Amino acid sequence: MSQADPHSQLEAFYARVEARAKALSARHAERLQCRKGCSACCLDDITVFTLEAEHIRARHPELLAKGAPHPRGACAFLDESGACRIYAERPYVCRTHGLPLAWVEERELSDGESEFVELRDICHLNEAGTPLEELAPEDCWRIGSHEGELRALQQAHAGNLQRVSLRSLFARVEVCEGDAERAFARALRALDADPAAHTSLHEALQQADVPPPQRALVRESLRLALHHEGRVRASIPRLLPAHWPRALHIGSLVFAGALDPARAAQFCPAVPWDEVWARDAARRADPDPARALAQSVGIAPFLAERLLAQYGDEAATLVRGWQQRPARALRANTLVQDRDTLLTALHGRGVRAVRGAFAKASIVLNAEYEFHRWPEAERGGFELQDEASQLVAELVAVPARALVIDWCAGAGGKTLALGAAMGNRGRLLALDRNQRRLAELKRRCARAGVQNFSSFVTPRADAPLHPELQRALGKAARVLVDAPCSGLGSLRRKPEILRKLDAATLARLPREQLEILRAAAPYVAPGGRLVYTTCTLLAAENEGVVEALLAEGGWRLLNAREVLGGVAGDKCTGADGRYLRMYPHQHGTDGFFGAVLEKTSEKKA
Repeated sequence: MSQADPHSQLEAFYARVEARAKALSARHAERLQCRKGCSACCLDDITVFTLEAEHIRARHPELLAKGAPHPRGACAFLDESGACRIYAERPYVCRTHGLPLAWVEERELSDGESEFVELRDICHLNEAGTPLEELAPEDCWRIGSHEGELRALQQAHAGNLQRVSLRSLFARVEVCEGDAERAFARALRALDADPAAHTSLHEALQQADVPPPQRALVRESLRLALHHEGRVRASIPRLLPAHWPRALHIGSLVFAGALDPARAAQFCPAVPWDEVWARDAARRADPDPARALAQSVGIAPFLAERLLAQYGDEAATLVRGWQQRPARALRANTLVQDRDTLLTALHGRGVRAVRGAFAKASIVLNAEYEFHRWPEAERGGFELQDEASQLVAELVAVPARALVIDWCAGAGGKTLALGAAMGNRGRLLALDRNQRRLAELKRRCARAGVQNFSSFVTPRADAPLHPELQRALGKAARVLVDAPCSGLGSLRRKPEILRKLDAATLARLPREQLEILRAAAPYVAPGGRLVYTTCTLLAAENEGVVEALLAEGGWRLLNAREVLGGVAGDKCTGADGRYLRMYPHQHGTDGFFGAVLEKTSEKKA
């Protein structure tokens, strides 16, 4: 990239601004204190994360046209009045406690030229959950006397500043080279070896025997490649198989906005990249909206049609949300210690972690760690679990000493959360069709200290019931059905799902999900609750299945907002509060759906 181009000019500009902000914050370090009054709360770096361009496009289209990205991850914008603001996705935190720094008045930090105030998490800006569109000017870092220079840059280069994503315009480009390149190719071959086996990303990395120093880079590179594989395949000309892994890697970096198109030939000269960009541009300009969306975000046309029908103009934003790198979230195991105790222990070892925005036991890690080696992991002090998934246990809302059934337990992430919520009181029955998953569940329960559970293979309709399941009929206060689904909500972590998904599967799943609900329903006691959850984003598998069961009679839908309460109830249940609804592009979590049905009587004949 030439040093005279607008991106380089902006990078140099922001480097000067950042230096001034760091000096300013250092002079006023004593004012930057966390809510616990910690005396060691100075900002040692200007460390923020990028606000997604699509998040802005959905809410502030007038700002996007004027936007310029900050090299360290924030986004600067000129608003209607001409004032310059920087928004960030994560708050600065106290290095000791990991708590957000207290608000600092702009006038207290002003040196007459630049001003600084700390910023809060974009999805949870304060304890009241103020959304982005309600931010006031005083809630933002202002560039002050540098404003005119930035405005001139933006106006001179407005067209050029929108060609790649804001997240990675100034990010350090990481390209797999040497051992990492060879490991990437091995992992890709493992994924391609047997399409019918549906090898997962995790399994492919294990089979590729990736060296530890390259593991994080190869994992992220392969994740991006799987997300953008469809777009690369549609745009790239015929290529010798030996060149395909490299072409896919470099093409996916470009389409993800992490690599300047002009540099693609430097890393992969075997591909005529100018032809690739021209072909991609032509396909994205297709007059058919579904085909244009499919090419723009790299998904199959049948899926693009579904998403457009349900989400309209928000479909592209949704897909780009599930293409982003997921944060690592932990659930503190309250059978061992509470969340604050775990956070204190992690901060004591220098771990960058903060409380999750929604789930009561969640902790979000702000960096990559080998957490499985931590002593808390060895004694079952936490589980790796996305924050949206953690909310399922809160949606179940287990009463004291109740009988609870986890009908599709899998390897037990939600079973463990339910066991912790029950405090080892009452009875917890975990069912799954896969014996191997149940064996893993038993191992995890033993480590986590969950003692009130029993596990069973899900009974077939024509098979006799186990005596304990026979006794449970009509007695359960709660039955959770986390049904098998298309998994679109978990694509941030499992992009390989896109390879096996087809139109026939999407048509079949709602019927199967309804049958699972019908099989689980007889175990619910009168007045008890049937909780239906999925990690998909399609209404046919979510609201459609719930409405079909309600039409059969004997159930009423409870308001998820009232069941959850608090921030989760306010922010994670949509406009009407009827269902749990989590979206990657809105909440920064996996996509999730949940419904709570109360049993009122026997179903209609």
